[in-house]
Amino acid sequence: MLPLDACYVQIADLFESLCRYTRMDNISCFYPSDDDTAIMLFDGKVSNDNGDYDYALGQTNPFNPDLHPALKKNISRGSEEIVREIMNSSVDGKRFIQYYAPLFNDEGELICVVSESLWLSDLIRSIVKGVLIVEALNALFHMLILLILLHLLNKSIGKPMLMLRDAVTTYADDKDTDNFVKSLVPIGALGNEFGIFSKETASMAVELRRFMDENLALAEEKKRLEGQLAMAAELKHQLMPNVFPAFSDEKRMEIYADQVAFEKIGGDYYDFFAIDRDHLALVIADIFDGGTPSALFMVAFKIILSRIASYGLPPSKIMEIVNNRLSRYNEDDLTLSAWFGIYEISTGRVTAVNAGHECPLIVSENNVREIEENIPGFIIGLTEGMTYRDYSFTLERGSHLFLYTDGILNAKNSSEESFGYDRMIKAISGAGKTGDSADRSDMYASLQREVGAVQDAVFEFVGDKKLCVDITMLVLGRSDA
Repeated sequence: MLPLDACYVQIADLFESLCRYTRMDNISCFYPSDDDTAIMLFDGKVSNDNGDYDYALGQTNPFNPDLHPALKKNISRGSEEIVREIMNSSVDGKRFIQYYAPLFNDEGELICVVSESLWLSDLIRSIVKGVLIVEALNALFHMLILLILLHLLNKSIGKPMLMLRDAVTTYADDKDTDNFVKSLVPIGALGNEFGIFSKETASMAVELRRFMDENLALAEEKKRLEGQLAMAAELKHQLMPNVFPAFSDEKRMEIYADQVAFEKIGGDYYDFFAIDRDHLALVIADIFDGGTPSALFMVAFKIILSRIASYGLPPSKIMEIVNNRLSRYNEDDLTLSAWFGIYEISTGRVTAVNAGHECPLIVSENNVREIEENIPGFIIGLTEGMTYRDYSFTLERGSHLFLYTDGILNAKNSSEESFGYDRMIKAISGAGKTGDSADRSDMYASLQREVGAVQDAVFEFVGDKKLCVDITMLVLGRSDA
């Protein structure tokens, strides 16, 4: 090993460098001797919570290399690697970490060992302090980030939400669409989801106003149409006779009619009027549509039919004229079926024409039958030039003529089953005697009871299902008088 004075210059340089970077009082420098001692190479001290421990230049302290195997290994192989070990203080038993840095000259000879002591308590306090500082800085950083996020959220969500709430609240109060759309413009300029939502909301508000304006116009139009329908319904009601008994001074016959309309303006029509003192015109029709145009079509049918019937022509010729005139100006392509007959009061003779309508029934005391002489013909309004054929039959005393529309047959129940012809015949037959008595009031009551029985049977068959057809009946009875 080198003599001590040969190491002073290098040690002094090393000491000066070490003092720049660490605490001087925890650093020692010694040279291990051959007698298990260490010679201190400069004055110093080691400090901890219990006080300071001094050492002086040239002081000899016990140092057994065998108790420091890592350092001994480094010295033996000439390595300058820093090694460490955990030791217990010989003074107070406290644990500390000792770092050793062997220094060698160019020839590989040991110059000295620089040692630094770190008390575990100091180290733990330093670590805890460092952790606390790091955590504090970390918390401060996260708080700063949170404040920034809150600011951004308020700018992009909170403020737009409040603006949207105020706009909607104002719109709910004043219903001013223009002002509402204008108040949404700043939100729409943001370009985020709220901006997109505000633009869509503005579009919905504009569309809602357009829809409300259209609904208002439709409501006005509906009100106008309902007024027209009411007028048309009243007109139709006035056109059809509805005061019964109809002929208080005529004892040779009795007549009764009734109608249940599916709509305000149904498609069914009936009428009767005197042609002269001995002839009565009877008509029942079914217009294949409803509403105001059908009502006007029916008015035209009634006017033309009643005017032409006064000319004394046979029913077939009357129907041909009516069909030609209605077909010529039928811009709505409306059509109707009709049965028209002229009843001779003195003889009970009926001359009739059928334009696509149901065959009437003759009801006597013990029998209900269709008119065998019935000749079907074309419906009215389809095309000009149609021809029709008359047929005749006699209504016997005590019997009556039963005219009806197909609404009775076509009425359906909840199972979509039709009322049908057989049920109608059964209802007529079960209504009782038809009034073969000379008593005029008995015949009228019998006709009225029969019409009511058919209506009741239809309503019972339909049940809870809404009636979707018109039910119309016209009955003419010949008394025994």
